[in-house]
Amino acid sequence: MNENDPPTKRKWTVLLYMAGDNNLSEEMVYSLTEAKDALTNNDDQLAVLAQFDPAGVRVQTRRYRLRGAKTKSLQEDAIATRWTASETDTGEPQNLLEFVRWGMSECPAEHYLLVLVGHGSGTDDDFLLRDDNPPNALSILELRQVFEHLTADGRTIDILGFDTCLMNMAEVSFELLRTNVVFMVGSEGFSPNTGWPYRNILKILGEHIREGTIASPEWLSRQIVEEYKTFYEPYVSGGISIDQSVLDVKKIDDVKKKMFSLVDVLLQEFDNNELDYSTPEKPKPKQNALLLAHWETQSYNGERFVDLYDFCERLAVRYSEATGYDDSKVTSEVIERCGLVQNAIADLVIRSCAAGPGFQYSNGLSIYFPWAVCSPNYGNLAFARETRWLDFLKRYHEKTQREGRSKGDLEPPFRIPFRNAVPWLKGRDGSVESMRNPPTKDYSECQDVPPRRNEPAETTPETKTPKGRTKKRK
Repeated sequence: MNENDPPTKRKWTVLLYMAGDNNLSEEMVYSLTEAKDALTNNDDQLAVLAQFDPAGVRVQTRRYRLRGAKTKSLQEDAIATRWTASETDTGEPQNLLEFVRWGMSECPAEHYLLVLVGHGSGTDDDFLLRDDNPPNALSILELRQVFEHLTADGRTIDILGFDTCLMNMAEVSFELLRTNVVFMVGSEGFSPNTGWPYRNILKILGEHIREGTIASPEWLSRQIVEEYKTFYEPYVSGGISIDQSVLDVKKIDDVKKKMFSLVDVLLQEFDNNELDYSTPEKPKPKQNALLLAHWETQSYNGERFVDLYDFCERLAVRYSEATGYDDSKVTSEVIERCGLVQNAIADLVIRSCAAGPGFQYSNGLSIYFPWAVCSPNYGNLAFARETRWLDFLKRYHEKTQREGRSKGDLEPPFRIPFRNAVPWLKGRDGSVESMRNPPTKDYSECQDVPPRRNEPAETTPETKTPKGRTKKRK
């Protein structure tokens, strides 16, 4: 095809926006090389474009049109785009928007996969796509604004991928609800620096397109999470734990509604003084149930995020086991409403995979749930406000706090109580010491969706892999 010919519409265009002006720069060169090697001379229905901002002073940001064996090097793929910049800020939303618009006009397609590659921290610290020069990062609200502009353009992102840590959160998904993002693929926990297995993913996609088989966005989303798990399974013996899931973004609205219903009951119990701080003389079984459920739940990011499905699971179990002063069972609507939240999550999560002991209770969707201090910026997110989860967190931190010591207790001799803090974890180093007492049993599994509550468990259906082999869920 002559470079001066008008662009033709392909089946898929893959866009990689790579924030590498930090300690991930070398790994992103590896990812570009792997993506290039996956392409063949016959991939005329698949285009892969990238924008890469590397680390280093006066090192240019480049755009790439990856052409597989048609060119000898990444440098040739960059020269073909005729675009460079002396320095760019990957944390600036306009730069992301311009790249996506450029990629869609350069290689129009029936479907688009956009992958944001770099550091991420979920709802914490506006840490997405960190850039060290100049120091900046993208906030969740700025991310939403980018996709609002693309939606206004009439553009649809079939799959938004986060090759980052910690981004498959209810709060992040809800910000994208009213945009044209269809599926979201990412991790609840930390991701290794190596990132996605681009060679494997693009090779499968290319083969599927060349065979003339329908490569739908949902199908590709499933392949991404399965290839991610398969790629990292051998590293479990080295201490790595990973998770990844697919979310059907439009269904986050029902999760929000069911979450509002659950929070409403919890706030009522706070108002009734059922969840206040308790003492051995005056125990409060519901508060004990809440604290123990929080303690047991699958957690991430230094115990500031938890898996929402697992939290509802543990909360319902703890409430159902709680007894009052006379050993009578505690009654509460919390149990039923936890089940409604779980069912909404089961509809939202299309596929969820995990490997390694650290994230084995991951079900695809996390939420912000710190133990003692709430981020001052958390209230900017719509999910926190519309579910009243922010109100719950404030009450939780206030009402479960231990009472201060009296003056007499502080007179010598006295001991200053202390507690070992959980290690402060940030970054894509694969560390997972974020659960208070994590299980150590090896784990590796994928599930189509988390099980629904109060319904018969799904049997082990046969599913087809891209190459036609049959596989059964365990």
